[in-house]
Amino acid sequence: MPCTAHHRLRTRSVCWLRAVCPIPFLTSNVLKLGYFEEELQLALSTIRTLRNAGLAAINRLPQEVLALIPTHFDPKTPRDTLTASHVCRYWRAALMSSPTLWAIMDTTCMIPPLTLLYLDRSRASPLDITLGVKTPEYILQQFVDRAPQIRLLSFEMVPWHRWKAISERFSASALYTLLNLRISVSTRFGSKLLDSAQFPHASNLRHLFIQIAGPGAPIFPHIRFPSLTTIQITWKTGYTITDRSSAISIHPVTLGHLLDTLRSSPLLEDVSITLHGLILVPRPGASYHPVPLPRLRDFFITCSHTPFPLLTSFDFPPTACVLARTGREGECPSRDRMFSLGQRLSPLISGSDELIFYSSDAFVFTLRFNRGGETRVQFEYLLMNPPMSLEQSLTFLEACSLDTIRRFAIGGRRVRRDVTNDQVSGTMRNLTNIETLLLGGCLHILPLLLPAVQGGRLPCPTLKTLAIDDNQDLPLQKLIQVLRVRAEAGFPLERVVLRAWHFERVPSELRQFVENVECGLDADFRI
Repeated sequence: MPCTAHHRLRTRSVCWLRAVCPIPFLTSNVLKLGYFEEELQLALSTIRTLRNAGLAAINRLPQEVLALIPTHFDPKTPRDTLTASHVCRYWRAALMSSPTLWAIMDTTCMIPPLTLLYLDRSRASPLDITLGVKTPEYILQQFVDRAPQIRLLSFEMVPWHRWKAISERFSASALYTLLNLRISVSTRFGSKLLDSAQFPHASNLRHLFIQIAGPGAPIFPHIRFPSLTTIQITWKTGYTITDRSSAISIHPVTLGHLLDTLRSSPLLEDVSITLHGLILVPRPGASYHPVPLPRLRDFFITCSHTPFPLLTSFDFPPTACVLARTGREGECPSRDRMFSLGQRLSPLISGSDELIFYSSDAFVFTLRFNRGGETRVQFEYLLMNPPMSLEQSLTFLEACSLDTIRRFAIGGRRVRRDVTNDQVSGTMRNLTNIETLLLGGCLHILPLLLPAVQGGRLPCPTLKTLAIDDNQDLPLQKLIQVLRVRAEAGFPLERVVLRAWHFERVPSELRQFVENVECGLDADFRI
């Protein structure tokens, strides 16, 4: 019964007693009626509590286990935890005794009174805070006062001038427990640079995520964290590059600022950089020393233009994994740049046992080095407008040591069309220890398995397996010539796999030089 209705009924009862009972009776019994009513309510409440505790199976769980239920709620619906605390006394006691359940506060989906309630119930627990554009000042001040408890601080799509003002308030606080910092800001032309280093007391920061939407990026000059292990930078200008001059006009930050940010964190293990609508332009007249990253494990970069200027700015350890992707606005790098990049990444490639040189039907080219089944270096870029020359990738291979490569796969529509024997011959000469060769449509390079001149040196002397994954006509006579010459030279192949669709059975001519020959679409070799 609602409180107002209960009070109305009690008032009417007292009025009726006054009408039918004498004054002495009222004086001595009304208080007794109130006392009896309170005892009755207490008894009913006790009965409900005992019934919930004895009959509800979920209330037989320990409070520590029950407190795990709100951890599976959607963070964007913070009222769910509040609702769960009103189920019954047992649930409320369990949730109220776990302050960590109330330590996650997102002001983008919480009204200010609810934020204050969460902040009060979190007590001394580490705080995970997300700030939006419309965070009230008094709420912001509450967070600043409890800055030593903040473990995660996130800014969600805050305009640059607003983020600058908020960050300056937090920078004066002792953020010693801050481990994760997420910055998502929107910028524009002429955004004012930071005046001083941001969050200087966040000496234990481990993970930094920066997302920039807009042409300006004045955040990098004063972002320095020596204990970082993970950094992720996403910068989308919203512009489409038409030529190099237009990219410079929308690029107010220099490459040096970005490199300084990474150079200040020698403990970095994971680096991810996504750049769209801009070109990394070196500072005029500046010479950069390569950034040492001795603990780096994964380096990922994707650009709408070329990522090669940034790749040549790092000293990668031999244990690192590098993945680079270029979008449709990529330009064709020069041969000198690709050769220099090959020399820089040679320590990573050393020890690789698999090399894949392949272009898919969607004109996406992949150059990948694998070691023990794990990718060590991989380049992916679109072969379109303007086209990225595959010859530049072969130039990259010329600067690499390929002595440890055991498996080489080459193929794809664009490779089959654009790569000539003269261009790939240098790579084949460097593959001195190759054991398996997979041709995906590049059947025109079969002559490269023969000596260049009569009685000359036989290429790929350690080759044991030849796999051809192609649905077009196979030059059978050329293949037989390769097998015969290698057998006569004392380097016969041990296995040949043909996935060409037009073979229903193994050609008898091949059996003369190779015993193990497989044909058909069920053959287990493919790129």
